[in-house]
Amino acid sequence: MPRRTTDFDTALALLLGIGLAITTGCGQQAAEEPVAASSSLQVGNVAVIDLDRVAQLLGQDKRITQTLTAQQTKLQKQLSELASTYRRQITQQQQVQRQQATSAENPKQGTISQGAAEQGAIQLASFQQQANAQLNKARQQVTRDLATQRSQLITEFRNQIKPYAREAARERGLSVILTHNDSVIYDYVASVDITQDVVDMILRQQQTARAATPASTQQATVQQTTYQQTTIR
Repeated sequence: MPRRTTDFDTALALLLGIGLAITTGCGQQAAEEPVAASSSLQVGNVAVIDLDRVAQLLGQDKRITQTLTAQQTKLQKQLSELASTYRRQITQQQQVQRQQATSAENPKQGTISQGAAEQGAIQLASFQQQANAQLNKARQQVTRDLATQRSQLITEFRNQIKPYAREAARERGLSVILTHNDSVIYDYVASVDITQDVVDMILRQQQTARAATPASTQQATVQQTTYQQTTIR
């Protein structure tokens, strides 16, 4: 006999479908703070940077998405385990309630009164409501946690980019940086776009760091070998 779909099962199907759209949106925060504060904004001293484009070119958008996806999977598993626990408890109470109802209908088979059976049904319905409420609360917390982590990751990325953006703007004689946003910036000339400058600057630094790593490792190996030889002697 197929299991009857309960209100709890219906609510559970909705609650587990978090479906949080994981996007980076690195440029969708408040406008970037000025590189150098000024009492009056001078025409022609504003730089523009597309942080979403920077994240894409550096692969940071994928790393952020992977981190959020892993966290979402972890939290989704915890939510599913909580739902399974509630489902088991509800099933147990349903069995007890059915036994009580059977005893009430057949007095010779038990001593449960009709009133007790009805009370059991009320308690079961109340528990289902509580379980739905707790799952909904847990689901909302999962959504908040993911949103908080997303915000933290984007903030960290923006803070990492800021020194390079300042340097790129300074090299062009620009003192204020705005993030690219079509709803705010209608148009601008290419000469004030420092997006590629920032990407190139970061890539050069990464290449320099990678090139220096083997030499450092080799030097450390030589030093260790020399130390061992000195110790043996």
